[in-house]
Amino acid sequence: MRMSYRKMIWNMIGILGTALALTACTFNGLGGDTPSANQNSAEKDYALSSPEVESATGDYALSSPDVESTTRDIIEFGSYWQEDTNGDGVADQRDDKTPIKWQILKQDGDDLFLLADHILACKPYNDDAVTRIVEDGWEDLHPYADYSSTWEKSSLRQWLNKDFYEDAFSESEKEAVKQTTVINEGNSHYDTEGGKDTTDKLFLLSLSEITNEDYGFQSDRSLHDQERYGKATAYAIAQGCAQGNAQRSPEGGSSEGSEISRKDTRWWLRSPGYIRKLATEVNSDGDVNDYGEDVRSEDCGVRPALHLNRSSSVWKKG
Repeated sequence: MRMSYRKMIWNMIGILGTALALTACTFNGLGGDTPSANQNSAEKDYALSSPEVESATGDYALSSPDVESTTRDIIEFGSYWQEDTNGDGVADQRDDKTPIKWQILKQDGDDLFLLADHILACKPYNDDAVTRIVEDGWEDLHPYADYSSTWEKSSLRQWLNKDFYEDAFSESEKEAVKQTTVINEGNSHYDTEGGKDTTDKLFLLSLSEITNEDYGFQSDRSLHDQERYGKATAYAIAQGCAQGNAQRSPEGGSSEGSEISRKDTRWWLRSPGYIRKLATEVNSDGDVNDYGEDVRSEDCGVRPALHLNRSSSVWKKG
């Protein structure tokens, strides 16, 4: 009798186990098309980190590898007035010239494409554009003057390739600077013509170059790209360069309440703006003003670019 009872108990356990297994299989079969809680969590995390989802937001701009600081090689080439070296409290042409630092945007064989690491001067884009009238004995700017903002006709182009070129480089250094065919594209956003192409030793970056990812910049003009921040020398500030007061987080980008405050300066691009009297610029917070600034503005910085013979012996690593 005792053996029969044990056998009955084991049979019941077997039947119960079989029933539980069948129930589990049925549940899995019915719910196979429904994601589990873990699956939902994984898909949500992926969506939050996806560039397609986040690229339009400022938060993504701070965390994207493409927006983080690009490590560019720095070289020294030429010299210019930059700091108050004589201690009189003013940075001017009575001070000694100091080496100019340049960021390498691209290396291509024997060619180095360089951008000045700092804003070196403060100049109008085209001060020759000032058209004056005299009315009742008063001299004033003509409010409807039709002046050009093309790079070809700008006074800044003339200044860079004559005055700055002579002041910044020795004769041997001048030989290392390449003549560059500068393509002056228009402003596609506003359908503004860029004028004729030019051949220059020195030039400014264009809208397409300042948004070229191959050079380490963000392709989105509206992003506060830290690679576009422009820090002016004391000499450029003394000339009148306006400084912004945007707060920066250590990782870059705008951040209210940040403990780090940088005073950056807006700087000219060579591309035209919305109409003829405007030229584009990089704002102090790293976004691009493709609408443009009046070409007569006297508080916008100058950040030269050039192509250099890499094999020349007139530069050194900064």
